[in-house]
Parts: sequence; structure tokens; C-alpha cells
Amino acid sequence: MDTQTHEIARAYDQVPYTSRPFPQSQPRHLAALGQLFGLAPPDVSTAHVLELGCASGGNLIPLAVSNPHAQFIGIDLSPLQIAQGQKRIERLGLKNIRLITMSISDVTRGLGTFDYIICHGVYSWVPAAVRDAILRVSHDNLSDHGIAYISYNVFPGWRLRGVLRDAMLFHGETSDRPAERLSLGRDFLTQLGSITNSESAYGQMLRHEAQAMSAHSDDYVTHEYLELNNEPCYVNNFFNRLAIFGLSYLTEAEVHQTIAENFGAQTGALLRSLSGNRLDRMEQYIDFLTGRTFRQTLVVREDQASRIQRTLNSSSIRGLYISTRVSPGQDDSEDRCVFTDPVGRTLTTSSPAARKAIEQLAGLYPFTATAGELAAATAFERGGDPDGPAEIESALFSMVLAGMASISTIPIVPGGEPGSCPQAASIARSDARDGMTWTTNARHETVPLNLVQRAILPLLDGANDRGAIEENISHLVAGGQISFEQDGSVLTDPDQIRAAISIQVGDALASLQRAALLT
Repeated sequence: MDTQTHEIARAYDQVPYTSRPFPQSQPRHLAALGQLFGLAPPDVSTAHVLELGCASGGNLIPLAVSNPHAQFIGIDLSPLQIAQGQKRIERLGLKNIRLITMSISDVTRGLGTFDYIICHGVYSWVPAAVRDAILRVSHDNLSDHGIAYISYNVFPGWRLRGVLRDAMLFHGETSDRPAERLSLGRDFLTQLGSITNSESAYGQMLRHEAQAMSAHSDDYVTHEYLELNNEPCYVNNFFNRLAIFGLSYLTEAEVHQTIAENFGAQTGALLRSLSGNRLDRMEQYIDFLTGRTFRQTLVVREDQASRIQRTLNSSSIRGLYISTRVSPGQDDSEDRCVFTDPVGRTLTTSSPAARKAIEQLAGLYPFTATAGELAAATAFERGGDPDGPAEIESALFSMVLAGMASISTIPIVPGGEPGSCPQAASIARSDARDGMTWTTNARHETVPLNLVQRAILPLLDGANDRGAIEENISHLVAGGQISFEQDGSVLTDPDQIRAAISIQVGDALASLQRAALLT
């Protein structure tokens, strides 16, 4: 164990993992799912949160920024990554978060009790003893009404990816340098893809998986495929381990993946028949059906299991804050409207109130509203409709279960249009000042930053007007740090440069507002 722990820490020091936010793990989302299933999860705004395997705090630090009255602790084996995170914490001036170099196996009850425990991208990549420690901590250090989030690789989908891992490890075993092993592995998969029978199931699988892998960063592939440990499991075996440690399954972070009917009425009926409507068997049958590779599972202490309400209805979303990205379209029948989300899921409604409410909610994105707020606004605009509130609640409930809408216990409030002296979130200003090419927004999402956005963000403290911002950009242009092109040629005319700066700053402010980075 000590040797393996040392090797894991060394691997992450040699190839640090790009530590980013995981939107599905944020406590306000976990709390909303707990509330959806009838539980009374702790108040997120004052919660105590623990992250196991926090890397450099890319997930935890933004949570500490957005919840100043909550307390956060992150632990990780890698001293290098912990040091990186501590520097970011110091730059932000945070007092409600600590990062500690520690093994999960060494966590005891003495570390404290936590309302939310997050363990993303760790469980499958550590030895069996550490996997047990994750479950032990998720029970022993979880508050009575707390929720733990654990992600892990699963079969049957990882049976296919395991072939790629084995091939890369075999071909790269002659090198002890991570970068060289990765290069050898990537090259070997490309060669395999080119020489295997393209008409065979095996050849098609190799090509598909190798192509998908090519889109991932080197640090991701190194730690996902080339780690010392990578032990996927069947979800029914994971459920058995939960029971041993006094834990019970709540749901998945993406709740729509657990709804049998989302796979079609006929398929849903078959799944319920095959599983005998037993939750554990249902989840395993769904994995066999979809070939799932990865799960993000929410668990609670065993004594909470009897309080979980598995029969959901539209009132389950009452009081929750909802957001959605959908666009409306007309059905063949003029009185019906079809809403479609970015991945093609649809909701059809003939309710004028529901249609208006969903249009308003989509217009608010990336911000949120409750079903009650939308019903009140719709009633005001339409002069009142006695059936409207129920129809709105029902439609939004269907969207949540279909994965077309996300839920939260805390509102995400619009920053409004950029005013005369715009102000950005403190974490975005700090990250841009530090030269980072991305930051985290109010939805706990990664937002890439272009050169102009990085240049103006440190100035968006509410004290600089548009003129001052543009003047700063003009200095950067004069110093050769930024240039603007037109028709492939760099602009040199002062008037054209000023016009370009005005346009670029306006576009940057608008994009930052859409990305939920302005306050």
C-alpha cells in the first residue's frame, strides 16, 4: 500500500492533472437531487464540504468563492498540486478553505463531519484498500442528512476501453517516462486502427475509441488510461460495497439516466419487467443497455434510505431553481409547441402557459427561476389562467426527468447588462490576472478565455468605465501584446485600431455576460 500510494503521488507530481470544476458535483445540485427525492439536505450556503482527491482545487476553490459562509476542505496525495491550489487560494484571499496533503486512507473522524463529500475521478484509480477508505469516509465523516458524490468507471462500457489501456501499457512498458509512454501509446493505437480490419467489430471499435481519445488532453489520457490502477466495476457490485459500509444509493448526478422510460416507452416497460422493478437490478440493466462507461453516484447513510421517496411527481420540483437551454419550434398542429435542447431531446406542449414559461426560462439562461416564479410572471402577462401553474410545473418536471433542465437549491442570479462600470466575478478577475486561459462561472462551469477577455477582466472591478477599459487595450496594442487583423493583415491605422478595440471590448463584455461571469 505504501509503495502504491507513493507511486500514485509521484505520477500526479510528474504529470499534474488539469484541475477544473465538475458541475455535477456542486453541492447545490446534490442538495436539489436530495430534495427531489424527498430528503432534507443541509443548507448549502453554510455547509461543510470535503473533497477527496481535490488535485489543485479546481473544483473546490470556486465553490469556496461562491459560498463564503460555507467551509471547505480538500485532500490530495500530490504535494505539488496542493501547493498550486494554495497559491490560488492566497491570490483570492479565501479564508473558508483548506487544502491538505494527505492520503484518503489516513482520514479519520477527527477531520470533522461534512454535509457534502465529493470524490470525483478517484475511486477506480486507486488500490482496493483506498476504495474501501473512500466508502468508509463517506459514511463516518458524513453528517446525518448529508450526501456524498462518488464517480467511477463501470462495465460493460469499460470492457472496450480496457483493450485500449492494455494495448497502450503493453507497448509503452519499455519507458518509465510518462510523456514517452503516452506518445508511444497514442502512436500504437493509431497504427492499430490503420491495420485492423475496418469491417470487423473489433476494428471499428478500435477506430472509434482511438478517435475519441485523440480529442482528450495528454494529462487526461495519462491518468485515465495509463495509471497504475484502473479498476472499473459493475454497478450492482458497487451497490454491494455500499451496503457493507452502511451506505445507500440515492440516484445519479444526471438523474435522467436512471429513468427507464427515457429510453422509450417499450424499452422502459421491458427494463421494468426484466428488473422486477428492483432499483439495483434496474440500474444494472440500464448499464447493459447503454454500454455505460462512467457513473456519478450520489449516496447517503443507510438510515436515510427509508426517507427516500422513489415515486416522483411534479410537486417534487417545487421551490427548486431551474435552468434550461431549449429552442421552440412549431408542431404539425398549430396549437402545440416542440422545445428541443442542444442534444436533440424534445418536449411537446399544448399549454399556452407552459409554452410562455419555458420560453421565458430559456431566455434567462444561464440563469434560473422556480416554477412558481415563472407561473406568477406568466399569469401577470396573460391575465391569469387557473390551470397555468399546474401545467407549468408539470412541463418543467418532465424536462428535469428528461435531462432537458438542471436544478439547484440556490438561484443563479443574472448579472444584468454591462453597465457604465462593469464588474466581473472576483475569481474570473484573479484567474485572468494570473494568466489562466480559463475560469469558472456562476454555474460552476469551465469558461475558456480569449486574449481580449483576459486583458479586460482584471479591469472589471466596478471602478473602470468603458473608456478606461478601451484605453488599457490600446496600451497593450501599442506594446505589441495584442494586435487586430482585417482581411488577413494587421491593422496599423490608429482610427481603424480604435474602432476594432471598441468592437472587441463590446463583444468581450457581451460574451462574459452570457457566460455568467459578470456580477
